[in-house]
Amino acid sequence: MRFSEVQKFKQWLWVILPSTLAGTLTGIVVTFTVSDSRDKIFIILLSVIVPLSVLLLFVNLKLKTEVDDTRILLSFKPFLLKDLSIPWADVAEAGIRKYNPLLEYGGWGYRMSRKRGKAYNVSGDKGLQLVMHNGKRVLVGTQRTQELQVLLNELYQQGIVKPLADEPNVKSR
Repeated sequence: MRFSEVQKFKQWLWVILPSTLAGTLTGIVVTFTVSDSRDKIFIILLSVIVPLSVLLLFVNLKLKTEVDDTRILLSFKPFLLKDLSIPWADVAEAGIRKYNPLLEYGGWGYRMSRKRGKAYNVSGDKGLQLVMHNGKRVLVGTQRTQELQVLLNELYQQGIVKPLADEPNVKSR
């Protein structure tokens, strides 16, 4: 009983637009504020390196999720410096649900919301919602809901975790 998924960031517009904007703004600032030609060359190079670095970050960004009958393991570098392991013993309820990344969490990536808890997502609008015994909440985005639901059904049957209770303003599956 095991689920494994690797997701990549797919919102290319959101990656290219800020990178290009950052480079352009830096170039404009350089042109109007620096008089020394050596400094202009350095800052122009910087205005190219920064956007390319941001672009490379998002191109290489991966959310790795592994779920088995003992834990959920997340790898999401550079947002998580070390892998996050969540034992099922700490989870009260779990289930797949549809969510709105922008309205509920403010977007994709590693996000925190006072009302909704933490979210780890790179694309889409479906995720594994965890409600911890201490009341904290964690949402992990997934593109493979059916496969994950099969594993969750087995965990429910074995009594390892309870199904996600219906909540106001939250659509399950």
